[in-house]
Amino acid sequence: MKGKPKGSISIKKVSDQVAQLGLFLVEPGVRGGGYGQQLLQRAIDFCKEKGYETIILWTNSELKSARMLYEKNGFRLNETRRQILSNKELIEEKWELHI
Repeated sequence: MKGKPKGSISIKKVSDQVAQLGLFLVEPGVRGGGYGQQLLQRAIDFCKEKGYETIILWTNSELKSARMLYEKNGFRLNETRRQILSNKELIEEKWELHI
C-alpha cells in the first residue's frame, strides 16, 4: 500500500446515551485491507470512553460490504424505510449497537 490510507468516520451526539456514526468513507484504493475495520473500531472505542450506551447509524441496503462490517462488529438492523432519492428507490437501514 503506497502512501497513507485515507478515510474518515464521524460521531455525532444524539443524546447523553446515544451516539450516531456518519460519513464513514474509505478511499477505494485501500478498501478490503482492514482500514475500515480499524476506523470503525476506533469510533466504537471512542464512544465507550465517552460513556455512550448505544451507537446508531444509517446506511442503505445496497452497501453490502459496509453492512457485513457493521454486523461483524455487533451492530443489529432494527429499522428500515423506503426513500426515493434522485428518482431512485433506496431502502435505508438503521443499525444499532449496545455497548
